[in-house]
Amino acid sequence: MRRIVSVVVGLTVALALPASTLAYRAYVGIGARDAPALWAFDTASNRLVGSPLFTRNGPIGPLAIAPSGQSLYVVVHQRRAPARPELTASTLEVLNTATKRVSSRRLNLPGVAQWMAVSGRLVYVAADFVFPPNGGETTRVYVIDARTDRVRRTIPFGPSTLPVDLVAAPDGRRVYFLDAGQRRLWVIDGRRARILTTLGLSPPNQGQQKMVITPNGRYLSVPTFSGLAVISTARKHVVRTIPLPGGGPGTLAMAPSGLTIYLAYTNTGLPPYTGPPAIVRLSTTTNRIVGAPVPLPIAMVDPHESIAVTPDGRSLYVTASARAYGSLNPGSRILEIHRIYAISTASNVVRKTVRVSDRILRIGTPVSGFPTTPPQLLDPDSIVFLPQRSAAGRGR
Repeated sequence: MRRIVSVVVGLTVALALPASTLAYRAYVGIGARDAPALWAFDTASNRLVGSPLFTRNGPIGPLAIAPSGQSLYVVVHQRRAPARPELTASTLEVLNTATKRVSSRRLNLPGVAQWMAVSGRLVYVAADFVFPPNGGETTRVYVIDARTDRVRRTIPFGPSTLPVDLVAAPDGRRVYFLDAGQRRLWVIDGRRARILTTLGLSPPNQGQQKMVITPNGRYLSVPTFSGLAVISTARKHVVRTIPLPGGGPGTLAMAPSGLTIYLAYTNTGLPPYTGPPAIVRLSTTTNRIVGAPVPLPIAMVDPHESIAVTPDGRSLYVTASARAYGSLNPGSRILEIHRIYAISTASNVVRKTVRVSDRILRIGTPVSGFPTTPPQLLDPDSIVFLPQRSAAGRGR
């Protein structure tokens, strides 16, 4: 069988293709609030395949794949009235990647679920904007038993917590929760779902402060204001800080070999974060930038990028969405685009640009007389690969 890659643009589709060119299955999600979709994506032809899923459910949030590759976990944000924030909730959906069917057991979670990680038979979901009955606002990490699709444990955090990423160690023994609000890294026992310790970090950069973990689970890399902080998971402290160009990336991804970290820079934010969007390659052997940046064609305001490396390390895929505002006057038009870029990790060249969707949005004028902007891009478009045990090579 030839494997497919599914691109998350709000819809989910999985296909089986005849054996020929090596391909990977990925899921791509579109984060637009009013136009969600989840698609399957074939990396051999670099095309979306099949029909989208979750088009009527609500905005697509984070995605996560079970280690076996049999289940894809999809967070769908429920549409709620802004005047009733206490009703904010998310739904965890489970897609069987073999049968291409969505489980009938849907799990409702209070709050806006922004990050997710799978550790063995447990699924960790971090949600903010949780409003408990006794008042206030909190952040929670829900620990879900994948066998029963029920919440096994809830780990509460205070209102000053700002979750920005959630990563599971390759062996599932530890889960790392990055908190930008308190500038802390929380270490959780992945099997017992209990907090073990915390680690203080320097202030974040202007990006999303994502983190990546090496394939052997020995080091975590987190962008900070000072550079890329490399954390020893055994010693639980920063062992080195690598200076980064342009302040820091918006997001990052690690090659399956652990030898390269790919940094995605956007063109938003205050200097020194301005400049055209590009992908930069960092060698973990020399701790230096390697080669010239790979420019991305999107050069518009409000861009979002998500990047992932194929299991064989030969290709880097970027999902990007952006909007171009002419003005905020009622009746003016806004162009919204969604793209997938396939980049060769050997030549550092964009091999293919896939056009997902283009939309023309208009700014309206409600009864109050104040202009209203179109629905926001709630989440970045994202891409996630199914594990491929038969993939040849481990990549660059």
